[in-house]
Amino acid sequence: MDSQLLSRIASSCNTHLLPKNLCPWGCSEFNHKVGYLDFDIVWQRYLPKCIIVTINPSSNINFVQSARDDYIRFNNEYECWLLNPKWKVKPSISFLDGKGPCIMTCRDHDKGTKKLMVHPCRQPHHILAPHRSDQLSHVVVKSRTIKPMKASKYSNTFQMHEQRGTFNGIDTCSITDYGNFNFCSKLLDESEGRSIKNRPDTNALLTQLSNAHIISANVVTARREASEKICEGIDFDFLSFGATYVPLETSMIMQRDLNEKDIKVIWDLRNDNLPEMTQYCRQSWPSVIFPLQKCNKYGMYFPTLPQFQSKSEDTSTLWIISALLTRIEHLWQRVSKVELRQSNWKGWMLMWLSKKCFNSTRRSEKTDPFQMKFVSTITRLLEKIPSNNNRCLEEVFCPLYQTLCIKTLDELTDGIDSERFDIIIVENYVHTDGLEDPFSDTINISNDTYELRCVASIEYKDGVKYDAEIFSRHGKMHDKWWYQNRKDSLCIQSSTPPRLKIGARTIACYIKMKDSDFNSLNSEFLKYIGGQSHVVCSIHNMPLITSINRKMKCNCGRNEHFSCPILNCTTCICKRCTDEKDIQETHRISMSLSNGATIVEEVEIDANENIPIEPFDEETDPFREENINDSIGNLSESDLLSNDHFDNFVTESEDPHVPNEENDEAANEFSFDSLPSTNAGEFLFDVEEEIPKKGVYISGHVILNQCGSILSRKKHQIKGSSLQKSFLQRICATMTGQSIPLL
Repeated sequence: MDSQLLSRIASSCNTHLLPKNLCPWGCSEFNHKVGYLDFDIVWQRYLPKCIIVTINPSSNINFVQSARDDYIRFNNEYECWLLNPKWKVKPSISFLDGKGPCIMTCRDHDKGTKKLMVHPCRQPHHILAPHRSDQLSHVVVKSRTIKPMKASKYSNTFQMHEQRGTFNGIDTCSITDYGNFNFCSKLLDESEGRSIKNRPDTNALLTQLSNAHIISANVVTARREASEKICEGIDFDFLSFGATYVPLETSMIMQRDLNEKDIKVIWDLRNDNLPEMTQYCRQSWPSVIFPLQKCNKYGMYFPTLPQFQSKSEDTSTLWIISALLTRIEHLWQRVSKVELRQSNWKGWMLMWLSKKCFNSTRRSEKTDPFQMKFVSTITRLLEKIPSNNNRCLEEVFCPLYQTLCIKTLDELTDGIDSERFDIIIVENYVHTDGLEDPFSDTINISNDTYELRCVASIEYKDGVKYDAEIFSRHGKMHDKWWYQNRKDSLCIQSSTPPRLKIGARTIACYIKMKDSDFNSLNSEFLKYIGGQSHVVCSIHNMPLITSINRKMKCNCGRNEHFSCPILNCTTCICKRCTDEKDIQETHRISMSLSNGATIVEEVEIDANENIPIEPFDEETDPFREENINDSIGNLSESDLLSNDHFDNFVTESEDPHVPNEENDEAANEFSFDSLPSTNAGEFLFDVEEEIPKKGVYISGHVILNQCGSILSRKKHQIKGSSLQKSFLQRICATMTGQSIPLL
């Protein structure tokens, strides 16, 4: 810079003023804007199978646990800017005075974070984003940004031509169910090709678009064949190694929490022998302890268990209860759904563990009897646990719903009804030979299979001393084990399965393996967005959704309120008839012919079906295979890539029609007298939103508020219009395959 030579300044900027520092959370940052993390803590984070001696407190690892697993890549395959191998984004280390080596992060993750992060999969080959959003999608996003006239000679900023601000929030985009398929884009074709290959619901959407005559059968076949070629040779397991996701059942539990009221607690230990009192308060512990999962065999890390040290009290039962609750998601949910009493241990343990193990920041209300100040010591916490002189778990867990607690596996007989129990806890797991043998990975009762999820071993010593260890796993696809000894400061990944220890008391926990009922989950979610699921169309076997026009008549003669989501189907019902039907039963509705109804043929859609559909008109079809090949053959490589706008990847969308600066007559035709404006640009443009002739067009805040809960409150919920409800409910009601896109 001191040389004041433009060539040297340009060379220095190209070398140093690039965001080439990779953050552990996947961000990129400039050298002069970075944050820092302790080197030893990051080192421990990426050595998950061992415990190292660190200079800084080992508890600081909680600030790094949510980082991506693929931060360190041994094959050196890091992304680069604009396909330039000299501009690779890599991990960086900086040596600071007084601290030594530190890992460089982005400015937002300076010193780490305890918040969980949803990490997407990495893209193959490059990190270039297409010019437009995915058009092959259940909801297509249309941005409202345009490329403006220059405010000054060297200005290249972008302006918003429409930003809507209402009580529903401020949104800068619109959403529609109609995609634009009349342009070519290689980057977008790659993105949609990966979705077709890996998402059954996107594959089924192709069939739906063909049946609606939006695209032809030849295009559907061509897109599926192109998807196979695009995904050929791509290792998706490698690309998804650092990704995280929210399981479907977990998403639905979190959705229920947004709609359910406060929990009920009973004060039964009031002073002066006062009678019981019922209060309602906000739940001070999370309903889900593992909201995220990782795309690997181990899954999400387990929290570190406290040691529960006491010189005069036996804390082994307290340690076992904490171990099972913090490792078994099903058990945590069972305990949180029982009747909560001030005299019972359940509410106290849920509150205490959520603060100590899961870093919960939820505050207890005044009407909540479970306050941290009453269990601030181990001795006071032990007072809330049932008498543990006999160290028996049956009296602790047996009252729980669908939970079976037995002494040994010999008590499992064919006479046990497996429909009644989802959780089986074995208090004393003893092998018949008395040797160190592996545990039974699964047990079968009737037609149900139970999977081993947790094994805790306790070896009692003199007095109240004991040694303990625990193996745990999430189960199903996450079949690898985590391990923690009572004296360890961290829970680490184990390379070996648990084995039975001779002379130790061993507790095992089995969970029933059940597949998700997508139909019931989809119906439940449909109710959360204002729909219903107990009245379905007898022709298409789909639940009726909120009507928009309400011009048709119900069989009773009243105006329709719900109608079939399939276009041109006349099946409908009024609000009164819907309310009169039992919501616990499914009612199939058909229209009487005297009411002017027409019969629409039902079309079955298979999410994994690749059979081409007959085109609607072979002679006049503009997407015939011959026409497609001819049109593509006449395009050059530059024409195919022209819609990608490689000079402006993510910073612009469609250019508006701007008058020529040299044409004064064209410029004089614009009139802005009625519009408020500033002098930020040379002209203020009245841009009319381009609404497609087909499909529904609504504001972007509908997704954020009516599917999500950005501005929604329990006492002041946002209720959408009939058009908005119909848009969301149609996507949910017509969904095929094992997915709920809006959830």
